[in-house]
Amino acid sequence: MKIKPIKHIWITGWVFLLICLPSFAIEPTVQTIEASAYTLPETDPFLAPYLGTDTRGIEKVVSQIKSCREPWRKEAETRIQAHRKHDLHLQITRPDGTPYSEKNIRVRQLKHAFHFGVALKQPYFSELDALESSAGKRVASYNWAFDLHERFKLVNQFATQVGFANAFKYKLSADKDPTHMMEKVIPRLRSMGMSIRGHTLIWPGWKHMHANALLLKEKPNALSSFCDEQIKNYASQWDVDEWDVINEPRTNHDIQDILGRDCIVDWFKIAREHAKNSDAGLYLNDYKVISKDEKPWNEKNIERYQDTVDWLLEQGAPLTHLGFQSRYHAPVDPEVIYERLELFRRYDLPMKATEFEIRDQKDYVFTELERAQMTADMMTIWFSHSLVKGIIAWTFFDIEGFVDDRTGLPKTFSLLYENRIKLNGKIWLYLMRNHWHTDVVKKTSRNGTLLLSGFLGSYEVLVRDGDQIKRALLTLKEDAYVYKVLL
Repeated sequence: MKIKPIKHIWITGWVFLLICLPSFAIEPTVQTIEASAYTLPETDPFLAPYLGTDTRGIEKVVSQIKSCREPWRKEAETRIQAHRKHDLHLQITRPDGTPYSEKNIRVRQLKHAFHFGVALKQPYFSELDALESSAGKRVASYNWAFDLHERFKLVNQFATQVGFANAFKYKLSADKDPTHMMEKVIPRLRSMGMSIRGHTLIWPGWKHMHANALLLKEKPNALSSFCDEQIKNYASQWDVDEWDVINEPRTNHDIQDILGRDCIVDWFKIAREHAKNSDAGLYLNDYKVISKDEKPWNEKNIERYQDTVDWLLEQGAPLTHLGFQSRYHAPVDPEVIYERLELFRRYDLPMKATEFEIRDQKDYVFTELERAQMTADMMTIWFSHSLVKGIIAWTFFDIEGFVDDRTGLPKTFSLLYENRIKLNGKIWLYLMRNHWHTDVVKKTSRNGTLLLSGFLGSYEVLVRDGDQIKRALLTLKEDAYVYKVLL
């Protein structure tokens, strides 16, 4: 294995030596950071059911994952090992230069680089015992099972990215006070290390536009200015890492029919120019592209999506990501989903399952176990594709009350229902926090070195130094995987 040139990062009590692999040799970069001894936190009993270790009810699904006998699953696992993991080299040295020899250290992943996301409604962060349904009606009888602090803990267990169902939709939030909650919520999520995604800057069908836009149907210039200002306003206001710039243009094109197709290019350029985070990802988001079951219709949807991508890129639109809503209403072959994803490899753009759900319909009703099985299969196939950067569970916490009389559980995809974790929620946690998670206790060599393979993301390294525990934080990336730690 070719070893990469070394960067030194000095820390009082710890030194990280990062090897990075630039295309040419450079002098090591020295950075001084102070650190102190670390006190292991007490176990939080509230989080015990949400550690990915509770497999009651999903034993059959977990067994299939572990045995990995199905050909498609074997191929997916091979891709996961190749694309989601990397070697991590550690060399641990005492202050006098002697190696930290033949001692156990713990290397534990803190967060995935991959976005395991959840979409939330604003009332999730409210202290009120009343929520708002998707129809906009108050659900006054709903009673939270968790207090506000516990709800943040749950988000941190289930997700590395948070999105919102309605909080960034101009029609649904412009007349409300958007600072009432989101300007408090986002900083707290940031303090937890969360990535934030925005949905959506414009949804250009009349039924999804603000009432003031509808008044401008006969005034194209004014309508154009309204749309531009809407995008500029929200892009510049919110501290998010990515935006669905436009949502569902295949079936929502009322605005384009008036202004002309070129307005979409302008919207992407405005989003890029005014985004609060200058490097925010900019998505084209649409539905029934990857997930549609009927193949002829799916092929048509794929072609139309690709035509839009080709045209946007040709016109110089700063399209950076491809967003595929991923709602499934019946079982589907995982290999078919991978084949569809492969059709977009030619763009070499990051992709994401932006609205992942497995929902009942009149022709097919999932049992809870079937929903967990399909959750596992779809997560596995998406996670295995090298260009996919995330999966966003659209219904995190169910509040709708559409309950299956047979099971007493909601018919939607929600991972949680009141104070219960559903089986699909268990498999989500099992994969994210257990099966695809690195937590290793391993002994160093006589030279104080250690080699392991870990999932990409952020890590802590815990070492006992005399009567103290010391902690180093590092990030395992595809191009950064060797650290030298000085106690």
